[in-house]
Amino acid sequence: MKHKLPAFFSLILTLTLFAPPRFGTANISVGYTPEKAGFTVSYRGEISPFKITPMFVLPKEEIKLIIGAAKDRGPFVVESVKGEWKASSATEWSWVAPSKAGFTSAKVTELSSGETMTLNIFVMIPYGKIQNGKLNGYKIGQYPKVAPSKKTVYSLPRGFIEVTSENKHVQVSPHFTLGQFLCKQPSSKSPKYLVLRERLVLKLEHLLEHVNREGLAARTFSVMSGYRTPAYNKSLGNVRLSRHMWGDAADVYINNNEPHSLSMEDLNGDGREDAQDAELLFQVMEKWNNKPATKAFVGGLGWYKPTKSHGPFVHVDARGTSAKWSSN
Repeated sequence: MKHKLPAFFSLILTLTLFAPPRFGTANISVGYTPEKAGFTVSYRGEISPFKITPMFVLPKEEIKLIIGAAKDRGPFVVESVKGEWKASSATEWSWVAPSKAGFTSAKVTELSSGETMTLNIFVMIPYGKIQNGKLNGYKIGQYPKVAPSKKTVYSLPRGFIEVTSENKHVQVSPHFTLGQFLCKQPSSKSPKYLVLRERLVLKLEHLLEHVNREGLAARTFSVMSGYRTPAYNKSLGNVRLSRHMWGDAADVYINNNEPHSLSMEDLNGDGREDAQDAELLFQVMEKWNNKPATKAFVGGLGWYKPTKSHGPFVHVDARGTSAKWSSN
């Protein structure tokens, strides 16, 4: 004789069998918000919807800014701490960077709504200022020589951002600061210098929004390794053409409670902090990577097991070509 389950228990069993996977501690809300404006700005091939947007420019470089918005949005004004933004149309503006390296900012305001976007602008020191592998005493090393066919992907950095005790906490986007991407090489020199591409920062912001939507709550990604000078990269025995040297790669993990601990949270809820947590973060990021709308951010994605010195992490870069791997 067959026994039939009451309807209520049948429903519970069905929900249990077909429920989405439960995540661990990073599934707890941390109050994340994407911090997007109701418009976008584009400049030098980058498009940003974020209320804090990075710009890394050279001295006296002319920047052309285009504001993208729905037809019923606007009008807009752009105001700067240094120099004047000149409008050539209702949505197009230009500005010439100061002649001296340093930090400045500008603000894009939609007059009808009062909504704003802050442009945090870092005027870089040109690459040509390096002398004997050092920049103002800070060791950079020598960028590797590459075949002519690879020079587009591995061209020398345009310049270096000067990082001081005053500006290292400046936000380059809503959820990341300049100092998060500093090279970890031991140095008593101040200031320090950094190569960072806007595309990496914007990609990390988009990924952060995506992983939160997918159930992995994170205030930010902790950055285990951002920029690496060629000298530091060589000392680590890392790959000769590591994207970290070009400022468009970051090794990241999630740890909301102890962001500087070098350990990943238990993302999959199995009671352990191990390689499977990095694999889960990789899989969630891969889902975003595979969307047609994310082609502008194509790059590398790989996950790594923990070692004695650090926990598991995921490598993200914006190299311009697709690459995926794991440490298995």
